[in-house]
Amino acid sequence: MKIRKLFLVCAIAMVFIVNSISAQVFRVSAFSQEGVIMGDITKKEINNKAAGYVDYGSSGGLEVNYFLKNNLGFGLRFAATNYGRDFETYESDLTEMLEITDDQYDMTQTYSFWSFGPDLGISYLIGLSKKLQLEPCFFFGFKGLISPYSNVIYSQDNITYQYRTKPKTYVGFSYSPGVKLNWNIVKHFGLFFSLEYEGNSFVSDDERSILYNYRTLEIIEREKTYTINSLNFGFGMAFRFGKGLDQ
Repeated sequence: MKIRKLFLVCAIAMVFIVNSISAQVFRVSAFSQEGVIMGDITKKEINNKAAGYVDYGSSGGLEVNYFLKNNLGFGLRFAATNYGRDFETYESDLTEMLEITDDQYDMTQTYSFWSFGPDLGISYLIGLSKKLQLEPCFFFGFKGLISPYSNVIYSQDNITYQYRTKPKTYVGFSYSPGVKLNWNIVKHFGLFFSLEYEGNSFVSDDERSILYNYRTLEIIEREKTYTINSLNFGFGMAFRFGKGLDQ
């Protein structure tokens, strides 16, 4: 709750600043990023509460920025990220945990975690040439994380079982220091390349699995705490407007 209040206060302060000082440049951009994933979510241990079997991350989103006369900028963006899971290793570990000793089973699963949410940011434009600008930036915000789903049907001792892990939504916060290289091709359009370090931390919660047959029902709850750190390389397109472009 404290983090949410801080985020709300910062958002209100940003709106007040932007409305009270005439923005020189208004920029709308779309971006895509590929991430080198680090942190506990990359672990491949099925009973580890932080393991997620994640191998890679791909994200995309939209960003809006206001830049003042002194090149100080305020931003708001929304991004969604797909964290791909090593589903083959997960399937192998899950069948071993369930003591499935042959290939006579049917398994379906989703192959990714999904993260999404808004960020607030601050940045500063440093002119390198007429068309090139370096832009250090820092974003922070809230994130939701949806865990994958899995379902296995198998037979042991002439009894058919079904094991099912339900998807769970986790809530957390993120921070992203980084830098962009802006290439203003023409007055209103440009491209940019970005490099960011992103840290995510999600509140621990119970992830529920169900194992049942026609005789018994077992509900299994495991506490999960996911943390994700990544180094993201990105590319984007930007559209710029405002009286600052004429100065």
